[in-house]
Amino acid sequence: MHTLRLLTVTWNVGNAPPPSSLVALLGPPEALAATDLVAVALQEMPTRFDKVEDRVARMTLGPTFVLCGERRLFGIKLFVYHQRRLTHLIASVETVREGTGIANSVGNKGAVGVVLRLGDTSVAFINAHLAAHDGPKYRRERQEDVMDLVRSLERGRADAKRGDGGLPLFHRFTHLFWMGDLNYRLNTALTLCGQELPFEARRRHLLKLVTAGDVPALLAADELRHERARGSVFANFSEGPIHHLPSFKVRTGAAGVVNPADPAAIYADSRAPAYCDRILWHSLPLHRPHVRQLSYTWVPAYTVSDHKPVVASFALDIAKRVPRVLPDEGLRLTLDVQLIRLRGLYPTPPAPTILPTLLPPSAEVAASAKGGPALLRFAGEDSDEVSVGDMLARGGEAALSDIASRRRPVIGVQPGVVKFELPLTKYGTAGAVMEGKVALVEGADGWGGAWTDSAGAVVKGANGRSVPGGVSAGA
Repeated sequence: MHTLRLLTVTWNVGNAPPPSSLVALLGPPEALAATDLVAVALQEMPTRFDKVEDRVARMTLGPTFVLCGERRLFGIKLFVYHQRRLTHLIASVETVREGTGIANSVGNKGAVGVVLRLGDTSVAFINAHLAAHDGPKYRRERQEDVMDLVRSLERGRADAKRGDGGLPLFHRFTHLFWMGDLNYRLNTALTLCGQELPFEARRRHLLKLVTAGDVPALLAADELRHERARGSVFANFSEGPIHHLPSFKVRTGAAGVVNPADPAAIYADSRAPAYCDRILWHSLPLHRPHVRQLSYTWVPAYTVSDHKPVVASFALDIAKRVPRVLPDEGLRLTLDVQLIRLRGLYPTPPAPTILPTLLPPSAEVAASAKGGPALLRFAGEDSDEVSVGDMLARGGEAALSDIASRRRPVIGVQPGVVKFELPLTKYGTAGAVMEGKVALVEGADGWGGAWTDSAGAVVKGANGRSVPGGVSAGA
């Protein structure tokens, strides 16, 4: 297991030229020497400064860093750098981009992405600029932006052409870091007994909290935290604790220099303070312990933009690459689905057990002859006509850590049954929870052979044709 140090940066530069030094942003040379990966996400970056920004970043990072991936869409730009010493770990690099608005091509909103494959670990970085402004209308637009971007990125990724397109974007990568100017605002209706104050009263109220340094009270009004708690956007994502003041909207030039005696003085009159600039991440369940956030803060020293940069550092564990087990090496398994329930799709469940169909093109069991857990990836949908949430139950992972082949101990433990509970999402919105019990047993027809139900009866053959009755499943 390699432990890498990752530095992520998001900054809406406000169409300003890049500063002459990024040391305050990226860190001094001694800190960068211990950093392995750097992802810099910029918004509202003029095209004419594209090369300048990269050059300044390279000068700050030094000659030991290599630009391994970059992508631009309008003023949205993402740079990913790695230390030269990691070159042997970089198996592949992929870039994607999607706009929002008319035909996904109008305006300066959208997202770009860079995906690195480090051995068997895939790490994706998304830089997004979402719809601006206060109010319920724009809050809904931001939710729709996220759903549209995820839907478009799912269609546009190369793995959709390789047969992995059935898996949602958030389930295709070991780790996904989503950062940018997400534009979520501070809504006093969340904290003042449901009352949304008029703009000036709301601004004065928030500035009083800024002056008092009451970050918890500010965050209690944060729309993004509220929407995430509801499961309406970025469901199952993580965000570290915030201890800094809002990064938007600040004055530029000398007026943007923070005065500890009057911290509210840097905020402009035309907007209320807000935590627009954020860094979140999502990991597959087995790999959640492999990401540890080390820091999360703003960088108030820069005054060229009406946004302050936000940076986060992480410790990222990367598993050593293990040769895959092929069918002819003796791994002969069939997935035995003993029980599956879906919770959350029905106002009043018509039956105590709802059995969805697991779609074989998206089912995959990966195991190692050297030990370790197996990971089942699947896509499913329930087909009951009374369902109010068809297709929300797409994508998930089940950690089959206690199961092994009857033929030989592929994973190093005895065969058995594993209970699982999976939150299911569609385009980042929470849809349902799938829970159940599964087991791996030796497959009579080998890898991808006959499919059985919990009683052992074949309900779907290797040719993929459905057999009436029961649950269908396979691997």
